[in-house]
Amino acid sequence: MKKLHGVSFSTLELLEPRIQFSAVSPSGAIALQIDSSTLVHTLARLSMPRNSIGATTVGSKAIFAGGLASDPDHPIYAFPVKTIDFYDSATGTWSAGTLPTAGYPAIAVTAGTKGVFTAGGPVDIYDGATGQWSSSRLSVERQNPSVAVVPFSAKVIFAGGLIVRGGNLNPIPVGAIDLYDASTNQWSTASLSQARAEIATATVGTKVLFAGGVPNFTGDGPSTKSNAVDIYDGATGQWSTAKLSVPRSEVAGAGVGNYAIFAGGIYYSKKTRGGLYSNAVDIYNNSTGRWTTAKLSSARVVISAATVGTKAVFIGPSFSNRGNAVDVFDSVTGRWSHTTLLTGKYQSAVAVLGTKAIFGGAGSGSIAMYDAATNVWSTVEFTSNSGQGGATVVGNQALFAGGNDSVDVFTDTTPTAVLSGSLTGRLGRMDSVTVLNTGDAALSGSYSINLYASRDRTLQNAVLAGSLIVPFPLPAGASATFGVRTILPKDTPAGTYHLLAAISDGTGHLTPIAAEDATFRVGEKQVAKPAGILDAKNRAGAFTRASHSAQQWT
Repeated sequence: MKKLHGVSFSTLELLEPRIQFSAVSPSGAIALQIDSSTLVHTLARLSMPRNSIGATTVGSKAIFAGGLASDPDHPIYAFPVKTIDFYDSATGTWSAGTLPTAGYPAIAVTAGTKGVFTAGGPVDIYDGATGQWSSSRLSVERQNPSVAVVPFSAKVIFAGGLIVRGGNLNPIPVGAIDLYDASTNQWSTASLSQARAEIATATVGTKVLFAGGVPNFTGDGPSTKSNAVDIYDGATGQWSTAKLSVPRSEVAGAGVGNYAIFAGGIYYSKKTRGGLYSNAVDIYNNSTGRWTTAKLSSARVVISAATVGTKAVFIGPSFSNRGNAVDVFDSVTGRWSHTTLLTGKYQSAVAVLGTKAIFGGAGSGSIAMYDAATNVWSTVEFTSNSGQGGATVVGNQALFAGGNDSVDVFTDTTPTAVLSGSLTGRLGRMDSVTVLNTGDAALSGSYSINLYASRDRTLQNAVLAGSLIVPFPLPAGASATFGVRTILPKDTPAGTYHLLAAISDGTGHLTPIAAEDATFRVGEKQVAKPAGILDAKNRAGAFTRASHSAQQWT
């Protein structure tokens, strides 16, 4: 038994046994139920069949770019293509075009109002505001750089990768970093602390973390692994470093709440002189800058990760039993839950739509879908082979394409706000609360941000310590940061507490969004004035202290 964020944790017990299912196999794996959700499933077609597609969204347009197409005369051969398909969600229409540069493997990402496309050398940039294309080039041409968008900015970073020259059995990892700022159309460069490829990425707060990887390849022999972590802070423009607990590559990364999480992968075993699957989990707390560790329910690789609300979901093939192992981390409670799905999913294209994380796996005729609001897993029939394609979300629609010419379109008929956030502060001071709406509908005003003293990081028996009324909505895809002063009522029971933030909507429904790892002690003779409720509109002093800043979340 270990302690994780002050909570007992074991890979053998189910801490949150709330996942529903329709049947259980003799092995204990969940047999997914047929989806009866509010998603409507329709089909569309790409202009040509291909795989390894880059997918992203710019404004109201979902874009599927480049990829690898089969030679119709020689099906075993394939060639990179310049084809690009646009879906305009505002009009519901498709159109096709041509990339300035052939793209394979295709990388697509959105920075601000621009779509950025590359295969590791030339870069094609699509301006969503003008519909015009421009071109650039990475400082070092390489394959498979790791890519991440800096939160709350129009910046995208390309880090590491491989230089492969024809017939070379020992590709060369590189340490190059290219940073593109779409707001200024300027490029800058830096270097990783260690040259490497197969780097995992995660974002938290204003930071991007690049973790692990392969620092060298040794032909047919085992490759060494890296424990290096390079951290870029978009607020300061500065780089720093850290280390994973276990050097490894092919790690899955996800950011949720105050945390960046790196799970699984492959590590090098001196005993076997080869690579072994890892169950290691490294967790970075952005509020404190501290690292902690945990373990997945089973060691594995080719994990797909998604963040939906306050949950980070890690799904990948379990090699110790049939099916796919699933580990879910709740950033509010600090607890993990685990299960196993019978439906096999690997190398999944992933999309998050409303409260649902949708995993479309290679070699499968269905997708696995997790609803964070209900903790229910379900399945939907699938036509595209999305393990060889891409997925993106535009408005209230998620689109999966690749492996053939099929496009699976899922439309959320009941869009909803999905809330998460982060919390930093101390009791008795002005605490900073950032609220993120990652859903497909706005959080309508007015709502209130409530801070509680909680013994177990839940709302059960929590004591209200402060509140701020917000009279304006929080749009889908946006964030806002507020200051909320806290002070405990004089009759607060003695004990050890965490600070917990929750949103109360217009109906009075409470949604926990964040909690602090750190605790504080209330003694037997605690004396304090009752907490006040501030109004950000009508109480001018409260609004100035709130230091509100609303911005688009990416």
